[in-house]
This record gives sequence, C-alpha cells and structure tokens, in this order.
Amino acid sequence: MTATRSNCWKIAAKTSFDLGESTLDLWFSETLGFVRMNYRNYAGQYLEIELAEVVEN
Repeated sequence: MTATRSNCWKIAAKTSFDLGESTLDLWFSETLGFVRMNYRNYAGQYLEIELAEVVEN
C-alpha cells in the first residue's frame, strides 16, 4: 500500500521572526498517517523525511 501526493492532505506552515523565516510542509494520508515532511529553518538548513516502506504483519 503506497500513498501518492494526489491522495494526501498537504499542510503548509510558515513563520517569520527577527532571525528569518522557517517553513514546514507535511503530507498526511488518511490510511498511512504522515508520509512526508519537508522542513527548512531560518538558517537555510533543510530536513526531508519520507515514508519509504510499509510492512504489514
């Protein structure tokens, strides 16, 4: 079972403060939960996490 971006909710957040701007994009599947996260902080550092595999017992 896999989730595509077309069957996920995308949640986008952005904040600005004295040091700069940070953004967060999340993709949520009703069947799998959170399947992807992209975070960029005010210093330009970037973190991306994505569900790679679903193992069913």
